[in-house]
Amino acid sequence: MKGLEHKDFFVPTIPYWWHLIACTLPGKAHAVGSQLWFCYRVSGSKSPVKLSRQWFSLMKFSRYTVRRALLDLEEAGLITAKKLKGRAPLITITTDKEKVPVLHKEWVEQAYH
Repeated sequence: MKGLEHKDFFVPTIPYWWHLIACTLPGKAHAVGSQLWFCYRVSGSKSPVKLSRQWFSLMKFSRYTVRRALLDLEEAGLITAKKLKGRAPLITITTDKEKVPVLHKEWVEQAYH
């Protein structure tokens, strides 16, 4: 989006449990997830978010990096992606921790010190 590169701060509000799971994923999954949350917040928390390349051009992510990260995020249950032939995918972010897989849910609910 035009003008986003001129902002002084990048502060997507991400639920802590979502952040913890995304941090355990390989590659750039957490960075792509953070950018998804930013798009989600900028769009007024409307779901699903249309994921166009211009959102990732500022961070210099290749489409292959984004594709791999989306697969990792989807396998973890943090997002669902509706792929459209020849168009940008529609991404729905999982905002309810009850809908994440059991392994991740149990890990997130552990006590941290």
